[in-house]
Amino acid sequence: MGCHRIAIMRIRLVFPALCLFVFFFSFSMAGYSSDPTFENGLAIRTIGQFQQWPGFLKDLGVVSSTNSQTFQNLCRIWTKANFDSFKFKAEIETNSLYNSNGQFENKAGSWNSIFATNHFVNWDLQKSIYMNRYADFSATLERFDFSWTANKLDFDLGRQPISLGTSHFIGILDVLAPFCPGYLDASYKPGVDALRIRTGAGTSGEAELIFAANKQASYDASIGRIRNTFSGIDLELLGGRFRERNFTGLAWAGEKRKVDLWGEMAFFQRKLDKEKNWGGDSRFALSWIAGMEKEVYRKMRMGIAFMYQDFGFRKPEDFQLVTQDSPFKEDWTFLSASEYGLLTLHMPFTQLMTADLSGIFNLIDHSTLWQPKLSISTTGNSDVSIFCWLRTGRESNLTSSSLIPGSIPLTQSEFGLIPQGIGVIFRRFF
Repeated sequence: MGCHRIAIMRIRLVFPALCLFVFFFSFSMAGYSSDPTFENGLAIRTIGQFQQWPGFLKDLGVVSSTNSQTFQNLCRIWTKANFDSFKFKAEIETNSLYNSNGQFENKAGSWNSIFATNHFVNWDLQKSIYMNRYADFSATLERFDFSWTANKLDFDLGRQPISLGTSHFIGILDVLAPFCPGYLDASYKPGVDALRIRTGAGTSGEAELIFAANKQASYDASIGRIRNTFSGIDLELLGGRFRERNFTGLAWAGEKRKVDLWGEMAFFQRKLDKEKNWGGDSRFALSWIAGMEKEVYRKMRMGIAFMYQDFGFRKPEDFQLVTQDSPFKEDWTFLSASEYGLLTLHMPFTQLMTADLSGIFNLIDHSTLWQPKLSISTTGNSDVSIFCWLRTGRESNLTSSSLIPGSIPLTQSEFGLIPQGIGVIFRRFF
């Protein structure tokens, strides 16, 4: 145990020291560039959501009103410098939030959460400028990374976005900075503090090592992955350690006979002191999802998928207990049951207007969650989307007077707990 802590301390010292070394080294190398180029840009995203919460949550005091409004405005300013020997990119993000239910005090969010959780950072560079119960205004250095090539190796060092797996509607392998299923704007991927080393593998493949720093030293991540294409199918094999948990996984995506096939599978080491074994092997937990998509009628594409995970509950009454397990408390797993179905539809009406429908089916408690969305391209650099969250499922009949002090409230279904409503998202790029 003592040697393990010493090794962690060395990693924590090496990572920031290495970042500083690369910064000064790259800065000094810039003086030898004969013709550096610079690019600058601005991206704005505004979301407005109007939600209706289940009535029993107001009775329990979780929310102050069954009707609420949430507004968010993100503004990212970025700059990129290209030198002869390296590249540098930085992004500063301001984030203003308002929630009529006092979200910043009682943490009562929505299923389509506008808060992208991210813990794989070595330095906390977010600054809260103003905050009260209903509003929060903050700024953060969202990206600050250097990249260069040496001896057929590509290096990326600093805060940067990283995605693992196939990045579909429901992800299993994207454990560093995941979005919840159906997150509206994956283009705003949060950055992680990491060192990435990549090289070619075969004629068209790539091998990579990823070292990511977490606020909690023992939770640092070390991940290796290799990607290649076989018979038209892109395969990604990865494995390593994150949050004191070993894992290995496989992702695939490709087309066969005009059918798009995709999926992910992973084995996660169990942490029995922090999670209950709801099913499966006592040493590791299996999670997998497999799906397909095909054009069914005049450019309309339909997709279906099935997901299974050992981490999920087998009985609806265990829902509240599962959410106390480490995969959910650490925000890298979101769906709480063991089995789910997924349905997606995509229909382009014109070149500027498309409609999408996504549905998640909890096959254990029979609740469902639907997200219809209409997207309109307003100009070459902006778009607007109108979306809804609709649910089915049994709501709890608990009230504050029926609760026993110290007891855990029981819910009738997973999606019966969440709000439903309508919203608008606007994006503009300069």
